[in-house]
Amino acid sequence: MSILIEFKNLTGVQNFQNNLAEGMQEVFSETADAILFESVTVAKDRVRSELRKPNSRTGRYLHSIHAQAVKTPFQVMGKIASNHPQAAVIEFGSRPHVIEAKDKSTLFWPGASFPAKKVNHPGTPAFKVLGQAVEQGLQNIQRDFQQNLARKFSD
Repeated sequence: MSILIEFKNLTGVQNFQNNLAEGMQEVFSETADAILFESVTVAKDRVRSELRKPNSRTGRYLHSIHAQAVKTPFQVMGKIASNHPQAAVIEFGSRPHVIEAKDKSTLFWPGASFPAKKVNHPGTPAFKVLGQAVEQGLQNIQRDFQQNLARKFSD
């Protein structure tokens, strides 16, 4: 990749200098948008996959995955997140813990031999849906940046 910049007079130098900061901000912004879009797509594809955990495929967790970008003149920040109540458990897992019935009721689920007042939950493994999606989205940052740079500053 190469970019040719030719100045024929002082006005050209001044115009280039004035437009460079704005142009680079657009390049950074477009690159961040591409990374966020790819990361959300990867996260949702992973949730939909029948071969990978957490096996929810549809529903509130899938629809809660979203991206948000904060852009200022000096920085571009992005985040991939979920506001689902179980998102933290899906992402980071949980330790073994005791589940107790509330209000003098009992716990029962399909496949249980009998109702119980409390059960020892073995814990949940971390599925790292969002973290791994961001890592995968960042793999193409150099390519995305170069494409956006060339698109902005080439004829």
